[in-house]
Amino acid sequence: MSLSVNPNAIDLLKERIEYENNLTKKEFNNLKYLYKIDWELLSYNSNAIDILNPFQLNFLILTHICIFLQETI
Repeated sequence: MSLSVNPNAIDLLKERIEYENNLTKKEFNNLKYLYKIDWELLSYNSNAIDILNPFQLNFLILTHICIFLQETI
């Protein structure tokens, strides 16, 4: 979701996160990729730090480190 990186879209993103969290697994899986929150892009949004819980933030940091290490080998 391209709104994920938009610092001015935090209220919309919070609403979307709540919406996605209330979907069943099947409903969520039926969403097109473009309509889902992009958690990686959201991690680049300076206004979204309070949205990301510590687990998500740690996971994203580790993912970025792994990608960086793979690119340097």
